[in-house]
Amino acid sequence: MLSLNNEVKDIHLLFSILYLFQGKLDLAYSASQQYLKIESNDPGGYLLLGMITFFQGKTEDAIWALKRSTSLDLKGQVSILDYCFLGAIYSILGEFKEAIKTLKKAIHLYPNLAIPHMELAKVYHMTHNYTKAIKEYREALKIDKNFTEAYIQIARVYFDKGELDKSRKIIEGIKKEEAPYAIQSLTLLGRISEKEGELKKAETYFKRAIELYPKEPRSYMELIYFYIRNQKIEEAEKIYKKMIDLIPEATNFFNFLMNEDLYYNLVDLQLKFHNYKEAEKTCKSILNFSPDIRFKLELARAYCLQGKLTEAEAIYKSIVQHEKSPLGVRIVAVFHCLGDIYFKLGRIKDALTYYDKVLQMTKDETQIKEIHYSLGLLYHSQRRFDKAMAEYKLALFKPKKDTRKNYRLNIISAATYLYLGFLYLDQKEPKKAIEVCKEAIPIWQEVFLKLLDKREINQQIEETRKKIKQKPEEASGYYKLAGLYVLKEIKLEDAKVLLEKAESLEHHPEHFILMALIDKKLGRIEEIPNDLVKLLTKSNVSTNEFFSKSLLD
Repeated sequence: MLSLNNEVKDIHLLFSILYLFQGKLDLAYSASQQYLKIESNDPGGYLLLGMITFFQGKTEDAIWALKRSTSLDLKGQVSILDYCFLGAIYSILGEFKEAIKTLKKAIHLYPNLAIPHMELAKVYHMTHNYTKAIKEYREALKIDKNFTEAYIQIARVYFDKGELDKSRKIIEGIKKEEAPYAIQSLTLLGRISEKEGELKKAETYFKRAIELYPKEPRSYMELIYFYIRNQKIEEAEKIYKKMIDLIPEATNFFNFLMNEDLYYNLVDLQLKFHNYKEAEKTCKSILNFSPDIRFKLELARAYCLQGKLTEAEAIYKSIVQHEKSPLGVRIVAVFHCLGDIYFKLGRIKDALTYYDKVLQMTKDETQIKEIHYSLGLLYHSQRRFDKAMAEYKLALFKPKKDTRKNYRLNIISAATYLYLGFLYLDQKEPKKAIEVCKEAIPIWQEVFLKLLDKREINQQIEETRKKIKQKPEEASGYYKLAGLYVLKEIKLEDAKVLLEKAESLEHHPEHFILMALIDKKLGRIEEIPNDLVKLLTKSNVSTNEFFSKSLLD
């Protein structure tokens, strides 16, 4: 009888594993439950249950099962997987303290294994604790001096710290026979060169990765982002189209696990290239078998960009209400997004509640300035001018010099001056409106126009004209062409016409600032308030729509 029970038990375990590999999670769950009825104290059975429930999206059940597994395996005799998997779940959820605690326990139980040191180092790296991250990677190398991934990750940490020479030295000393390591090494060398301002050299490294591994989508990814960072959007889109067919469909969680980084970058690129429906589709596909919060946040972002605000709200509220973890810094971003959504929906009290939560929780200068700016817009839309003025003034600061590093802060500064100008216009004070709008002009010129590659202005003008012919319904083409004319200081009157066309297609405050900059170059400072009123009238949107569509969208 005992022999029969053992055979039945083993069959349940075998089927549970088989179904798990096939992606049949409900059947895998049922078989694992049958197994645990017979073998209730097997840590391996609870490890299996933890994996199944995690991929079913039952995060709390997965944590319970994995904790049960580790509690039954106090001497570390079964597997390190339960600790590493539990640590990974905590990291995904943003519970970094719990992740560190779990992985330190794994190191204590398995002192001769490099893996727990690697996993702990990743958590430290994610939380920007670079010194501890390097220490743990080096501990992994003491155990296995040929652990190539550890060398690459140390180089990444040094890169993130800004110690480029140390990063390059490590990368150049790595053996790169295997594709993943060769690609990572080449792309990191490219990033280092880019950071040093050697753009041609950087581009060569990124292209070399593609030449060596043309069927590996990761080879293409860094070149795409390189072009995006350097305002070469059309080149980025061309490479993206070549890469897209190389990414396997996310049909099951094993497929997803092998390509998790690819899928996250894919969604990010889909959003950057305005393929919002495709991004929505990708996120939904992945969330069918993984509860990874990053994809929940990206799905909400895709909804927002499509104007599906109630759908985005539902996801953010679900994250706030149902995720036990504090989500680290992500919860601040979630509250901020909820505030913006409620503002756009006209639910002013709810918007104020969430903006206030962000101010209570964050110490980040950019977030604080951005919230005061948003509050200024909110009160302005409600015609509560005194409160709007107070919030705008809290958002003001001296613009930063490094436009790439402080891009967001400088945008807030320019936007705040612009909306202060609108506020003075509303209060029938055009002279003050002129003065504050004049403050926005040089900041905007630094922030936006200098990000364009001056060496290729003529080429960009031709490309933008072609884009307008291909997609005459898109406001962005008219806006960019106007900006290029201003940068080259040609056809300024034509640039004003282009901006009016852009504003008639889609309202955006950027149009107003560029119009003001044109007037400055034409020596018509006194025309700025008139242009603002003219464009505002032409945009044909309600007050709340106008102010909720802020410059930071």
